[in-house]
Amino acid sequence: MDDHRMTPPVAAALVSVYFFWGTTYLAMKFAIETLPPFIMLGLRFTTAGAIMFVREWIQLRPRITWWQWRVMAIVGALMLLGGTGGVAWSEQVVPSNIAAIVVATVPSWR
Repeated sequence: MDDHRMTPPVAAALVSVYFFWGTTYLAMKFAIETLPPFIMLGLRFTTAGAIMFVREWIQLRPRITWWQWRVMAIVGALMLLGGTGGVAWSEQVVPSNIAAIVVATVPSWR
């Protein structure tokens, strides 16, 4: 039988994921009190994309092709309008804890 003990690094990683993923919905709730949902998400995704772009540029990774840019733009638009955008839009009327629970149950909707 395999030994499945949780090591401290694994426990720390899980706590980090639980904390940052869980507080995302609360942060979104506070952010949409001052900004429209899609502008807030646009700023969030643009900032994250710029940080990742600069990091990859500094590390001299192979440059992204135009085809990859196109695919990333389509996926980003779908994420902004569909997935995360729908959650941010709904958090205008739904409490953040309910939004987090609904999103957490998505894998069981088969």
